[in-house]
Amino acid sequence: MEQCARVLSWLSAGVSGLLHAAARLLPHWRGAAAERSRWRSTLLEQLPTGCLWVHCASAGEYEHIRSVLRRVRDELPGLPFVVSFFSPAGYRQHRHAPEADAVVLMAPDTPWAVRWELERLRPVAAVFVRYELWPGHLRELRRRGIPAMLVAATAPRSWLWRLPPLRGALRCLLGSFQRVLALGEENACYFRRLVSKVEAIPDPRYDRIWEAVQAAPSVEFPTEYAAGRWVLVAGSTWAADHRLLARLLEELPQELGQRLTLVLVPHVPDAAHLRQVQQLFPQARWWSQPGMPESGKPAVLVVDRVGVLLGLYRYAQAAYVGGGFGRGVHNVVEPAAYGIPVACGPRIAASPDAVPLQRVGALWIVRTAEQLRQWVERLMQQPQEYERAAAAARAFVRDRLGGSTVVARQLVELLRSGGAPPVSAESAPPLG
Repeated sequence: MEQCARVLSWLSAGVSGLLHAAARLLPHWRGAAAERSRWRSTLLEQLPTGCLWVHCASAGEYEHIRSVLRRVRDELPGLPFVVSFFSPAGYRQHRHAPEADAVVLMAPDTPWAVRWELERLRPVAAVFVRYELWPGHLRELRRRGIPAMLVAATAPRSWLWRLPPLRGALRCLLGSFQRVLALGEENACYFRRLVSKVEAIPDPRYDRIWEAVQAAPSVEFPTEYAAGRWVLVAGSTWAADHRLLARLLEELPQELGQRLTLVLVPHVPDAAHLRQVQQLFPQARWWSQPGMPESGKPAVLVVDRVGVLLGLYRYAQAAYVGGGFGRGVHNVVEPAAYGIPVACGPRIAASPDAVPLQRVGALWIVRTAEQLRQWVERLMQQPQEYERAAAAARAFVRDRLGGSTVVARQLVELLRSGGAPPVSAESAPPLG
């Protein structure tokens, strides 16, 4: 085990150095590499020692642990939390995260940097989120007797990890953790073939989304756009989404269109994007100055500010989530948490929620304005169909709550016990 860990840490240190050097030469990565090189300055700030150290790759992974930290804080109020990010973007976004006592950039995975980092932090335990398996860090934590836990563990997708050498390396890395908490039974089954002490958990991210929905600031929705109307909130939209929605209004039958309020929430509500929206929707009114909607036509309300989308879903009968015609659909769980049907464009591969939401009938994938029109017509004209989709959305989120409580309980137990032997690779089935 130790020999394997030593080899992997050497390899990781070498690869880290090569990637850092290459990144400084590539324009696309140069900025991020420059920010990463300032990791020491973030650790030179006043840091609490004897902390719980939590490491995430970036902002998305942090969502899996935020609710967990709040619950641990309730149980162990005197324990400081230090959160580290590999991604400079994640560090910037959560620099002042309320759950953390300090936020830093992770040190490179080289022996001297890891030792210096851990001397600064002196953690009592470490938590790594999802797929953050850094050989140098894990080896040094093990050498110092600092317990570590892998939370929201996700099986690697690439077929390369099926090859015996890489599966052996993965088994070695997982052996550094006292506990592995995997997302769902499918991931847990994968990890049980490599190590013991693996538990399947609901995704703690759903607790975070549910809490955000419950705490969403109240939004004063203009009565003229809600009373007696069917409200469709289109959130985080881009130009392709706007063109699709404009076609929807053109093709929707008049008897339905005159009842519809379309609330457009552009992902980037700057002057250029708002001008494009105004050209596509000449009848639109601005959220800041709504006025009265035109009689007998679909009402269009464009949100020209940020920070209100989550609260707006509360007033919607249905939601359209943007991004599905670009790099990938945005958050489809937030509207589903309100118990409303959801639609989006076809690019859903990067979303962990879109496929399962579609499978239960809460999400409708549209590729054309005709498909979007059919979806809206069906929901507006068929109450039973609407209730079925709405109930599926509500159940999808509520059935997945509780992961944060499970993780927090395990983590508090680990902290109070002072750690335990790492998970055993010997008791796992042989590599096949």
